[in-house]
This record gives sequence, C-alpha cells and structure tokens, in this order.
Amino acid sequence: MRKILGFLVVLCGIVSIAMTSRYGWKQADNEIDQVMSAMMFGTIALCAIIFDAVAIRLWVNGWRAAGFFIGVIACLAFVVTFSNSLGSISSRSDAVEAQRKSITDQRADNRRELNRLEGAVAGIGTFTPTDQAAVDAATRAANTATDRRKAECGENNEKRGPLCRQREIEDTDAAAKLATATTNKSTTDRTSDLEGQIARVKARLTSSENVGSINPLVQSLSRIVPGLSDGFGAMMQAGIALVFELCIVGMMAGFELLGHVSPSKPPAQQEVPDHPPQVVEAPLAPEQQMVVIPPAGKPKLVATNPDRPVGSVKRILTVHLESAPGDKVEIADVGNRYRDVCRRDAKRTVTPDEFCTQLDDFCRTVGIKRRKAGERLYLLDVRLASLAAEWTNVS
Repeated sequence: MRKILGFLVVLCGIVSIAMTSRYGWKQADNEIDQVMSAMMFGTIALCAIIFDAVAIRLWVNGWRAAGFFIGVIACLAFVVTFSNSLGSISSRSDAVEAQRKSITDQRADNRRELNRLEGAVAGIGTFTPTDQAAVDAATRAANTATDRRKAECGENNEKRGPLCRQREIEDTDAAAKLATATTNKSTTDRTSDLEGQIARVKARLTSSENVGSINPLVQSLSRIVPGLSDGFGAMMQAGIALVFELCIVGMMAGFELLGHVSPSKPPAQQEVPDHPPQVVEAPLAPEQQMVVIPPAGKPKLVATNPDRPVGSVKRILTVHLESAPGDKVEIADVGNRYRDVCRRDAKRTVTPDEFCTQLDDFCRTVGIKRRKAGERLYLLDVRLASLAAEWTNVS
C-alpha cells in the first residue's frame, strides 16, 4: 500500500508541478521572466507536497514545535498552489470557452448568411433560364429584322413599300425578344451566383465543428437545477483544483504515516525453568555419607541444538522432485516437504532466506522454470514424489 501511495504521490505531484509551472510561464511576457516565474510556481507546489511529510516526520520524532512550524508553511504553500492550480484550470477553460464561442458565432453568422441568400433566390421569382447562346441568337434575329425593315421602309422611313408595316412589326417583336432574353440571361447569372454562394456557406457549416453550447457542464446542470448561473462553473473549477491538491496532500501524509507503523512483534518464547540440584542421601556402613548428584543440564530447543545436522536442500529436492511435463507444484508445498523430511530425519532446517537462495540455485542448475499466479509461485513441469518413491531413489 505504501508503495502504491508513493507512486501516486509522484505521478500527481508531477501533474501539479507541471500545471502550476505552466500557469507561471504564461503570466510573464519575456523568456527570462517566464522561466523564473515557472520555477517559482513549481517550487511552491513541490514544497506543498514535501513539507507535509516533513511536518509529520518531525512531529512523530518529538520535534513538535518544528513540526508545527513546517506544517504552517505547508498550509500556506497549499493555499498558493491551490490558487495557482485554479488559475491554470481557469485559463485553460477560458481558452476553450473562447474557442467554442468563436465556433458558435461563426456558425450563427453562416446560418444568417444562408437565410439571406436563400431569401434573395426566392425573391427573384420565376424566369426562363437563358444562356449566352440564346442571347446571341436573339441578337442576330433582331439585327435581321432591323435590316429587313430598313430595306422595305428606308433608312428613315423615306419610302414605304407594301410590306413596310409588317417589317416594322417584325422588328419590334425581335427587339422585345432580345430584351427578354437579355433579362433572363442576367437573372440566370444572378441566380447561379447566389446558388454558388449558398453552396459555399453550406460547405462551411458542414466542415465546422458541432458545438451546442459554450459550457456544456453549466448547461446540463442548469437543466437539472434551474436557476444556476455561470458562476457555478467557476465554483466547479475551484472544487476540482481543491480536491486535486487535497488528494496529493492526503496521499503524501498516508505515505509518511505508513512508514512509522510499528511492525508486529514475534511471540515471546517460553523459557525453560532451571532444575535445582537433587540431593540424595545414601546409607553407608558404618556411617551415613551425603552424595550430591550434579544438576541436569538445561534442556535445549531442537531448532537451536548445534549437534543436529542440517538438512540439505538440494539433496532433499533431488530425491523428492520428479519430472512431470505439464504439471506444477507450489513452492509452499516444497517447503513443507523439506520441513517434514528434516523433522522425520531429526535434522535442523535452514532459515527461510537460505531455503529460497538454495532453491533458486537448484532451479537454475537443473533448469526448472517458475511462474507466478497471483500471490503464489509454482515450479513447472515437476511434482512431489511419494515417500515410497523416495526409498526407491535412495536404494
């Protein structure tokens, strides 16, 4: 647990220091001031993390006044770091909100422009689409009608032939058709230009980001709890910064306090009482004589008797482990078998550390692979032999 807290403290501390340093960097306007401001803000954030553990360490070790003083400094550094973290979150949020507002404003402008262009197209009304070729044909027809009129009626109507009136009517109709074709061509060009503008506006609307609101969190909360204003967003930012810094302080305090937990003491061994010397009176002739029998030696624990030999880990494993491809045996079972054999043969067992060391050497020498599953460690492709197999191997 202490290692996990230490890892989280380092990870979150790096985030806090980087965030406050970046905020300090953005507060200056030249490179030197930016570096100095970033270092100052980052140092304060680092002290806010470290001084918590220092205050606890001094307090536990009996330096109460010094621990209290460092604790006050840690609290002040925490306040400054909290305000800097809030500033960093707010500045980042402000930049994001400004970007989202720009997107929403651009989309609103494009929609207004689209409505204006579509209204202009609707206001044109009905017309006959006409291209330049139709206008050229109407122009040629009008010129031909004018030439025929002049030929029949004269340049200035100085002569009027029998078909003069008909040629005048034809000339008037051709001129009217030319005017209609020219008007339709102009209307067609205007409509095409408007439709091109509409297509470009629609393309901008399609390619732009879809942003429903500037601050989605505040909008969602305002729908849940009507009456919330934009100030609630600032409160949420302050809460995020406060909880983040408090989490770092809590993890650092827990990391330091777990280091002062006293380990559990092993149970005390029961002492064997000393036997008093025995005095026996033996009758002798012709007089009685006192015979003193020396006291018996203090009994010794079996585990500490130096006269008993130590059970060989490698020999016992060689006898009691047999090859079994695909099978496995837990190391705890191997240790139990080693202790059982030593107890049966009246031999002393090695310490757990020595057993693990000799087991590692044995596995590397023989080539036995190991695998960990959860909290358990297994030896692969082997199994414990039965006691009957042991006697067979020994014989």
